[in-house]
Amino acid sequence: MTRWMVRIPLTGVKRFSRSLALFSPLLSIVLFGSGCASLHFPAAPLEEIRSGEMDPCWISIVCEGMLRDLGSPWDKKLQKEIVEEDGGTSIRVSYWSEPFGVWMNCERESPVTLLVEMLDEIASVHGRSECRRPLLIDAIGFSNGCEILLEVADRFEIAHFRKLVLIQSSSFFYSKDVERLTQSGRIQKLRNYHSYCDVVNLFAPLGAGFFGLRGGGDRVENVRRFQPHFGSLITRSYRQHIRSYLDPGSREERPDPAYVDALTGLFLFYGWPDLEGS
Repeated sequence: MTRWMVRIPLTGVKRFSRSLALFSPLLSIVLFGSGCASLHFPAAPLEEIRSGEMDPCWISIVCEGMLRDLGSPWDKKLQKEIVEEDGGTSIRVSYWSEPFGVWMNCERESPVTLLVEMLDEIASVHGRSECRRPLLIDAIGFSNGCEILLEVADRFEIAHFRKLVLIQSSSFFYSKDVERLTQSGRIQKLRNYHSYCDVVNLFAPLGAGFFGLRGGGDRVENVRRFQPHFGSLITRSYRQHIRSYLDPGSREERPDPAYVDALTGLFLFYGWPDLEGS
């Protein structure tokens, strides 16, 4: 009988041990950072929701990608435009992430949990009210933010996304989850912006931001663009294209005052600064 033996030199073990020792602080930072997520509300008083300047029945979530999109303010600009030019209520979510944490899938839990809890509560409050206007919840994500929003949709118990916009998503291009979520109504419509110049998502793995999404039927729309994987390239005209897609339609009917009061109370709980007295 032939025996096979693999000899590992002691020097190799020592090198691996030293590498692991150097890597441990980085792993600790990743795991610590992965527990942090923040909601960013518009720099406006809640009175604008009560008065109707910001629509309490149209809420849009804007979710950044990993590494804070290298400092690109595309998400802040989009949020501001939705609030000031379109009259919507827009909330940004930020979280710490970097390539290792994304690869290990350990940096989604905090933003996903935060968004699911808040949006399910909003949907519950609206459902218990006498508000005749439908609640419209939309979301826009870039890169890893797309995977976070898809996970949010998967965990919804009450809420659903009316329209979900994925910008150069790192999600698997042939994911059956998208088809399941659209067919179940947790995502009513989805637009996926992808680019064959997006080298980052080529193996991320085989990201929808490069290839486009397959499946989902007529509820999924792929829009091809030709640009690299940088949030800084989400220009005003690009954002306008997204905002046109999210148009909520007629908003003539006034929302139920009891729903509006409950919604503003929820927003205060989740950290919207009360600027009425400032």
